[in-house]
Amino acid sequence: MDILEFKESILFRIRNSKAVRAVLYPYMNYKRVTGRKKYASTLDAAYIRSLKDTKIGKRCFILGNGPSLTVNDLNMLKGEDTFAFNRIYYMFNRTDWRPTYYMCVDVGVLGMNLPEIEKLELPIIILSDIARSKVKRQKDNIHYLYDYSRFKVNRFSFDPPYVSEDVSNHCCFCFTVTYDAIQLAIYMGYSEIYLLGVDHNYSVKIDSKGHVTKDESVKDYFEGLEKTAITAMNYEATTAAFKAARKYADEHGIVIRNATRGGKLEAFERINFDTLF
Repeated sequence: MDILEFKESILFRIRNSKAVRAVLYPYMNYKRVTGRKKYASTLDAAYIRSLKDTKIGKRCFILGNGPSLTVNDLNMLKGEDTFAFNRIYYMFNRTDWRPTYYMCVDVGVLGMNLPEIEKLELPIIILSDIARSKVKRQKDNIHYLYDYSRFKVNRFSFDPPYVSEDVSNHCCFCFTVTYDAIQLAIYMGYSEIYLLGVDHNYSVKIDSKGHVTKDESVKDYFEGLEKTAITAMNYEATTAAFKAARKYADEHGIVIRNATRGGKLEAFERINFDTLF
């Protein structure tokens, strides 16, 4: 273990210590609730409110960065409304396609890539509110969402996920930006939502008890995007979130289909991507 790995190991233990988190519990929950109230009165919340029901009757595509995603897929999506995330810009030198909405809410991804994200010349960039104070160049195309969940003594446990019906107040946080995008797409009124490149299969997973499992044979990202030492995926939480989205969609007449080629996501009915054109 090198020095960097040793430091990360120590920080991981401190952040996840139940004793430390129990001491912080009252303050952190107070901070999250007051932060949500503060956010609701910001210009960013007003911007999100302006998107409400603006896409009724339309369709969109939500793109994960899984290994099944290809440049040809992106080329087929030119002219479609698309949500894309994190380091999707590693594909920009191979396609003229650009996402309608670019999103990044993960603390680890933001911490490692914010300087690159700030430079993106895209029409709409939506970041987690936690990045607001870190962004050096505030531009008109950058907006913020407030991700909310209760602070937990056990960092890896989670409340039953739900679809926030007022994203201008908060998004229900459940460990994946894909779930934020689904909530935002529903809020905007899209009646058809298709997932692509959401393989939902990870080389490093962590369960609700903090147990980590690794499978080095699993590829995490599309071709050309290297694996990083970002936190393990909370597989139980994200699976529960996708099931909650499916339930909400079924109850409200919204179509959500999984157009990913392969992968492990079975919470949504599958559809052949090529048949959508």
